[in-house]
Amino acid sequence: MDRLDSILKAKRFYIGSIKDMNDPMEISYTYNLAKKVLKSLGATTSEIDVFNQDRKVTFFDTYIWCFSYSDYNQALQNYGDIALGFDTQQIQESLANQYTKPKFENMQIGDGYVFPLKVEYDLDVQKEYITSIMVEWLRAYRGLRYTETLPIANAIRLQCLKALFLLSLCFKRYKYHQEEEIRFVIEKITQDSKLQNDTVFNGYPKSVAYIKQNMLKEIVVTHKDDADKNIDALKQILNRNDFAKVKVRLTDLDY
Repeated sequence: MDRLDSILKAKRFYIGSIKDMNDPMEISYTYNLAKKVLKSLGATTSEIDVFNQDRKVTFFDTYIWCFSYSDYNQALQNYGDIALGFDTQQIQESLANQYTKPKFENMQIGDGYVFPLKVEYDLDVQKEYITSIMVEWLRAYRGLRYTETLPIANAIRLQCLKALFLLSLCFKRYKYHQEEEIRFVIEKITQDSKLQNDTVFNGYPKSVAYIKQNMLKEIVVTHKDDADKNIDALKQILNRNDFAKVKVRLTDLDY
């Protein structure tokens, strides 16, 4: 509750970089699948080595804010005694207004593209998407040997890498499927792979999301360690930080 009080008092939330995800395999998982797909397509060792170099290209400085779309998800209890329920449309609009220029015009280094993603855990679905991309990547790479097709082949190869990077932000291993995760992604324009973080917190680069009154809709309290006895204290925290309209309720879980 002390942390909640601090967040609401400052009216800001720190969004982490993809370089500091809980799961160290978070991004590499998709690229490892892509290499397996390449092998199944008959790619040679040298072609896979080229792909390993290609994947090091940095397009953006990326920050991810993670949620569960289920308010009775048991995984939420791993993160504390209370869960914050947000209006997702308000999050999208607030982050977009904060980081994106109107109509995407005159975007500069440090500005960002904001969008929501729903995490996909199904391996068959993941392979279907990745295979369609890697087929085109392999065709494009093999087309590089012909001078007349070199510009087109390079352009296709780059687009494949961008598509694969997007998938790497929303593909996760099946064993985490109970998290039922959705994400808000901020892709900040960068140069020479430099960080475009707003601040540093405990040594980690962060982007900032400003918490507005219409964004926070409810607080869900678990049954863990008699946390339900803190409902009145939670309401007091909300009142003194100008979030009096936010509803506080017990989780729908029975335990």
